[in-house]
Amino acid sequence: MKRSVVDICNLALARMGGREIKHINDVERDPSQEALVCRLLYEPVLANLLNQYPFNFSTVGEPLALISKHERRRSAYEYVYPAKAIRIWAVLPAEDIGWRPATYERLSQIVMDYQVGLNSAGIKVIYCHIPQAYVHYSVLPQDPAVFSPAFVSAFTWTLAAELALSLAGDKETYAMLTQQAMLAVEQAKAASARESQLTLPDPGVISIREKSYDFPLG
Repeated sequence: MKRSVVDICNLALARMGGREIKHINDVERDPSQEALVCRLLYEPVLANLLNQYPFNFSTVGEPLALISKHERRRSAYEYVYPAKAIRIWAVLPAEDIGWRPATYERLSQIVMDYQVGLNSAGIKVIYCHIPQAYVHYSVLPQDPAVFSPAFVSAFTWTLAAELALSLAGDKETYAMLTQQAMLAVEQAKAASARESQLTLPDPGVISIREKSYDFPLG
């Protein structure tokens, strides 16, 4: 279904009883307070929601770019943190790139062999013990047309709560909308999970990945 950022904002505004906007990035064509607040809140609220769960439409996978190998640190490998990532969900050996887990919460309880940090040059990196690492992470979609119907509901209820607080300072409406948003988010997670299959690693791989490592921090 074709939908725009303005469509998403107007649905959220309708949920909290606000006025419809015509544009979100053109102050001259729509100087309203609603448009201004939507412009400020849209991406932060979306990013926060995508940070909670690996929704199918926002997760991607790719090989990590190696920066260096730390011989004196139990062969810890230092990789470039993906520029578009808003959250890393799993770092895997290249031979396991076929994994498409329905819920990374379960996988993250097993795969604990990486750490995000800053190196000595101030660059955001990923440390791990995998010589050819592959990463799954969430990105911020620019086109809301890729959102699933369940996610549209979750996002607009969540955005509506933030708009109610910012535009009207209405804490009672904020609380009501937040409660509705929480229900919608859980439904969106379930809908996304039904479109994936969870494949867990074999026991031998699991035993290796549960070890504790000393990662270099810069």
